[in-house]
This record gives sequence, C-alpha cells and structure tokens, in this order.
Amino acid sequence: MNKNVHYTTQFRKDFKLCIKRGYNMKQLKSIMKLLESGKELPEKNKDHSLTGNYLDCRECHVQFDWLLIYQLLDSGIIFIRTGSHSDLFS
Repeated sequence: MNKNVHYTTQFRKDFKLCIKRGYNMKQLKSIMKLLESGKELPEKNKDHSLTGNYLDCRECHVQFDWLLIYQLLDSGIIFIRTGSHSDLFS
C-alpha cells in the first residue's frame, strides 16, 4: 500500500542540485518508490535512524556519499533532504 508522500522545500532544492551534479536520479527514485510502498530497503542502502537535528528521521545511502533523509509517519512519508554528507551535516 502506498503512503501519502510529502516533500520539503529543501528536498526539492536538493533534488534539483543532484540533477545539476549529474547524479543518477533513477537510483534515488527507485529507493523512494520502495519507501513509499512500505518495503524494506536492501542492506546495501544502510538504512538507519538519526539523532540530533534529525531526531525521528531516518537516513539511507543512495550511493557511497549520496544520502536520503526521510521521516516515516503513520499517515505517510516526508522526504526531507538528499545530497552528500557535507551538504546535509555541515
């Protein structure tokens, strides 16, 4: 069952930046589809919960230094940020 999907304004900006950088957006979209459908991500994506500024959020790896931060809610999912470690945690 697909969840209600929301995107933060910052996520939309991050998404455009990833396109500009030439990232393979098909990889990101396939991970997002898995999350939207409520399926577990493969181990290679290193899905885990976060603390600090991103308490109650989760992070997974799209590629080695390309991350996706999202929040799962009973009502759906919010895609919060995407980008490199330095983009998201500096």
